[in-house]
Amino acid sequence: MINTSTKSMPFVLLISFIFFPNWNLKAQINTQVREIQTNKDQIQTEYAFTVAHITDIHIGEGIDDFGTPGFLKDTLPSGIESQPLISLFSVVNWINENKDTEDIRFVVVTGDITGSAEESEYRKAKEILDRLTLPYVVLIGNHDIWPYINYGNEAEYAYGDSLMMAVFEDNFQKNKLFFDAWDDGTRLTKTYDEESGHFQNLINFSFAYKGHTFISLDWNPRYHVRKAEPGIGPEPSLHDYVGGTLPWFVSQLEHPLVEGKKNIVVMSHHPPQRDISALFNFGFTVDQYEKLSQSILPFKEKTSLWLAGHVHRSSSYTMRTMGSEIKIMDVRETASNKEYSNGLVTLIRINQVTPVTTGIQTNTLSDQIKIYPNPSYTYLNINVKGLDFKNVEVYDLSGAKVLSKEVSITNNIPFQIDISVLPQGLYVLQINGDNFSTQKRFAKLD
Repeated sequence: MINTSTKSMPFVLLISFIFFPNWNLKAQINTQVREIQTNKDQIQTEYAFTVAHITDIHIGEGIDDFGTPGFLKDTLPSGIESQPLISLFSVVNWINENKDTEDIRFVVVTGDITGSAEESEYRKAKEILDRLTLPYVVLIGNHDIWPYINYGNEAEYAYGDSLMMAVFEDNFQKNKLFFDAWDDGTRLTKTYDEESGHFQNLINFSFAYKGHTFISLDWNPRYHVRKAEPGIGPEPSLHDYVGGTLPWFVSQLEHPLVEGKKNIVVMSHHPPQRDISALFNFGFTVDQYEKLSQSILPFKEKTSLWLAGHVHRSSSYTMRTMGSEIKIMDVRETASNKEYSNGLVTLIRINQVTPVTTGIQTNTLSDQIKIYPNPSYTYLNINVKGLDFKNVEVYDLSGAKVLSKEVSITNNIPFQIDISVLPQGLYVLQINGDNFSTQKRFAKLD
């Protein structure tokens, strides 16, 4: 994710403990499994299939020169049992053992495959991923862009993208046979990047599976980090030029491989987050985020979920426009696999939107619910139109459940919950029915 100088380590460790607890190695007996569902706020959906998501495997990290000397055409090491290797072996084994019971159709790895883009790191990662007994898709992350051993012993420019495609090319070809449709996008075309001064392969591509379009995006910069460290920095780049990532992304949203409602899954290494992590160069700048969100806003009825890694945390939230706060899609970040002793996987339960038969005119449950006052000091009034609900739950922004109440509510009858015990802050109210749930955000004041 990020290169950090020794002098800044105490400060970075303090910040990581406070804001990013997933950065610390989790000693676990078993592979850790998380699970989310797509399109939970839609009125009528049905389960389609499951995708396994892993990220930030960082093969070679902690070893200055992985394999034989050098970062190009270096051969694989033997007898090394580093934590990233152990974690990846473990999660691969878990997926193989549970793919049938969990209905996993394929695996997505959203970047930072390597520690420093050495060819041997790529090849070792592929050797382990090839043990999977179902298809897998790899994306590129910032650690995969510029090959290096250490500062002063690194490639002349960022050609890790070409190296990654060469190592995994047979996997790309196998995926073309497995998926229902495939678009190589920009990955096979070298485009001149003004920031780096070189022609680069932006690894953008898309594919279709069972009525859904998956769009894979490369936001990684290609210029050298602007300080005395090797490789590139952690910040994303929109690549907003002809042949670049942002224009290609918009073209895919305009004409996806499969047309439909809420059936597009976006995947990239960098997430579209707007929290404190963006202050540390992990995320898009305010101007970049505004341009990105406004560019894809017209397609919000198509987009369902954005999968990412990079920040080394497990987090679910909503991508919204700035100012107007219009929802564009849900976002899921998965924490770094290498920071869990036996790996970490998120199971993405893909739910497809089905025709509404309830007679309700609006497309989302959220539009049928009003909460007031918001912000509130003591009570929230909840007014529901058109649907019956069974219970309500309140979560803080870390995802922890802080309140739960069973209810028996029928159409158009308002009810009230006591939030006086909650500390001041932002919360998510989740209202659940028999076959659906929806969420609203509110602020608690003291």
